[in-house]
Amino acid sequence: GKSTLMKLLMRLYKPTKGTIKINSNDINKFDLYSLRNQMGFVPQETILFNGSIQSNISLTKPDASFEEIRDAAKVANADNFIQELSKGYGNEIGEKGFKISGGQKQRLSIARMIIKNPSIVILDEATSSLDRENEKKVLFNIIKKFKNKTVFFVTHKLDNMEMFDQILVMEKGEIIEKGNHNQLMNKHDKYYSLLKNKNKTN
Repeated sequence: GKSTLMKLLMRLYKPTKGTIKINSNDINKFDLYSLRNQMGFVPQETILFNGSIQSNISLTKPDASFEEIRDAAKVANADNFIQELSKGYGNEIGEKGFKISGGQKQRLSIARMIIKNPSIVILDEATSSLDRENEKKVLFNIIKKFKNKTVFFVTHKLDNMEMFDQILVMEKGEIIEKGNHNQLMNKHDKYYSLLKNKNKTN
């Protein structure tokens, strides 16, 4: 359900009923290229190509300067590990990025989205391979970078949820709760119970 909502927003699917609006405008009235060009989408499954780190990050902005590429990597909390590689940003990552870890792949994909500077950011399980601290750093940087824009963070994990203005809890394709972290905790309902159960198992 969560990912399907994002695909509806990007017009990969058409709703069978109802409408989806951006700033009170039906998305079907937008030119499809223009609509998607305003969006930065990072899926769980990373899409990387055989080439250098620099060329992979700059894919959405081929004329980007090295400073822009590095700034995007810093926001994605990737600059440190890149600098540790033998050739830094010139390092070849292999087909589908097989030479680097899953978490490193995700951070490069996020950096590629950041350099595009979209109006709407969609992270669909895009930090699933990151530990809590790395995820927290990445999300904090993204929220700061896009503070005047819209960021959708789709996840089944409950770490770092307190960072977001509004949380939507879905169950069986339906939104059953919405509010910020404190509001939902005070309700003592689904979100509250999920978080409490998670803490018991940690």
